[in-house]
Amino acid sequence: MATKIESVHSTEVSDPQPEFLSEQEWLAMRESYSQENFGMSVEEFLKAWEAGKFKGNSDMHDSVVALAMMIPEAWDSDAW
Repeated sequence: MATKIESVHSTEVSDPQPEFLSEQEWLAMRESYSQENFGMSVEEFLKAWEAGKFKGNSDMHDSVVALAMMIPEAWDSDAW
């Protein structure tokens, strides 16, 4: 499960209060990330990643790793 923290808009700083995402919100967030960064669904991303389509593309490395870390079924992948 993930959390999100609202940004602070005042000069007074206090400890951030995490907001826990529901499973539905979490899935929507990673789907949105996949669409915004790769123009494809999470399912399409997984297939492309397993096929090695992102290997050698250093410009996409951080985005690929960030999304892969959001997908538990990718953790056992040989694509790492």
